[in-house]
Amino acid sequence: MFNTFFSFLIKPTEVTKEILSFDNKTKDIVTVSIVVLYFISWQLLAYMMLPELYLLWISALSVVTAFAMSFIGFYSFNLGMQLFGKAIGGKGSFRDVSVVTAYSMFIYVILTPLISIVSKVLWLGFIGTASMLIPLVWFLIIYSKSLSQAQQFSETKVLVNVLVVGGIFYFIIAVLPKLGL
Repeated sequence: MFNTFFSFLIKPTEVTKEILSFDNKTKDIVTVSIVVLYFISWQLLAYMMLPELYLLWISALSVVTAFAMSFIGFYSFNLGMQLFGKAIGGKGSFRDVSVVTAYSMFIYVILTPLISIVSKVLWLGFIGTASMLIPLVWFLIIYSKSLSQAQQFSETKVLVNVLVVGGIFYFIIAVLPKLGL
């Protein structure tokens, strides 16, 4: 299975079929494991880039709360992706959408710690932060291909799905608090 992670990063369309054939327990374990590793990798990045700000943030918001928020955000986003995907003709289950999202996030699990350590060691600052665009672009490519397989629809519908659900989540997370709601 570990080989599946790395194969997925190179040929997501082919490997998605294998991932979707896993039994439900395996899908759930893999999904939760990747989300945990993703959370840890971003905590490392935050600490490596701005340790003083990170320590202030961590004292204001417990790690447990941040961890719970990560899971709630992950599963809420996937629920939105699955429901809106179904509304536009998708056939994937919530579990399938969640597992391909998690597999797509695996690129962050690998590259985030490496980029943060290299940036810190070489004092890259903004360049190191900007280099996070590499995993983002890679994530978007493999996510669109794998979600297309899971939902059994075109990558154009994947784009519509991501833009609508992502827009709603952006509105909830970024806009509503500024409006005082």
